[in-house]
Amino acid sequence: GLLIPSLRECQILQQLDHKNVMKVKDFFMTNFSPYRNDYPELYMVMEYVEYDLFKLLKKKVFFTMEEMKCLMFKVFEGLAYLHKKKIFHRDI
Repeated sequence: GLLIPSLRECQILQQLDHKNVMKVKDFFMTNFSPYRNDYPELYMVMEYVEYDLFKLLKKKVFFTMEEMKCLMFKVFEGLAYLHKKKIFHRDI
C-alpha cells in the first residue's frame, strides 16, 4: 500500500537541510492496526514559520520588484537544492 513509500518520503524529507526548504522535525502515525484494512493517519511535524508565501499572497500584500526578485531567488535556491538531491516537488 501507501504506507512504506510514505514513511520513506518522510525519512528523506527529515534529512534535508537548506535555509530555503522547510524542515521536517518529526513524523508519526495514528490509528494503525495490522488487523484492519484501513490506512494509518500520517502526520509531519514541521518547523514553525510565521508567514508563508501563500498566506502573504492571499492577504494581497504588495511586493516591490526587488522583494519579488528576492523571494523568487529563494524559491529557486530551495528548488535547486531539492533537484540536486534528486527530489522533485509535486505541488509546483
